[in-house]
Amino acid sequence: MFGVNSALSSPPLAELMAFTASDESRIGFHNDCFLASANDFGTYEDYGNSNTPRTSDGMVLNTLRDYMKADSRFVVVGGETCSDDYSLNDCEPAGKAQEEFAAMHFSYLNAHYNTAVNNDWQTGGCMDNIKKNLGYRFVLQSAVLPDNVVKGTSLNIVLNVKNVGYASPYNKRTIKLVLRNKENGSLKSFDLASDVRKWYSGSFKVEESIKIPSEFATGDYEMLLNLPDEYASIADRPEYSIRLANKNVWEASSGYNKLNHIVSIK
Repeated sequence: MFGVNSALSSPPLAELMAFTASDESRIGFHNDCFLASANDFGTYEDYGNSNTPRTSDGMVLNTLRDYMKADSRFVVVGGETCSDDYSLNDCEPAGKAQEEFAAMHFSYLNAHYNTAVNNDWQTGGCMDNIKKNLGYRFVLQSAVLPDNVVKGTSLNIVLNVKNVGYASPYNKRTIKLVLRNKENGSLKSFDLASDVRKWYSGSFKVEESIKIPSEFATGDYEMLLNLPDEYASIADRPEYSIRLANKNVWEASSGYNKLNHIVSIK
């Protein structure tokens, strides 16, 4: 896709070019021998071309690993293991399995091969964490939410979120703030500007300002967060919505995440 003469010094995808639907932004990674050896059985090698030889020295290894660490932040990454002979593919602290998953931003892994490695992670005690953290895992750490808002003015929210997963979502989703009337259950949804694909691993702050229409019905409203699938055919199916990794927030019947706060619209 990039041409056989692409230089080893070619830069990884930059955030400015990520998620643009360009060819470069749509090419992900499938590592067929994850943590199988120092260079993953040839994954991190310069295979050369008609004018240059195949090279697998330390400089090439580090250059290609650094490229994947940077590029994988913005694209889909997954694969499978293929050998249990490499000591560093064990659970921490003896190995670095979870460290490598995080560094390469893995979203999926073949559960059926190589079972020797997968079984080691089970007995070693890190498989549960790997399952939880493949892809994204959003924890709402705190929020600043208003108690009262006057119609015709703005409702301002601050969400302090931590993505403890290895990656961020790679498909577009429109985040929605939902207000549900406490008296009659009526719903009003507002699209937020934040791009969930940029909710990268680590802690971050989401600050949004929403204009409440002057004709909005007065009353008390529950505040909820909805992260539905972008496709209209499944957007209303709760099993396709993103669930926050907090206790007592998920509403299975709607796919909403409760912010456990009431705002009074006056």
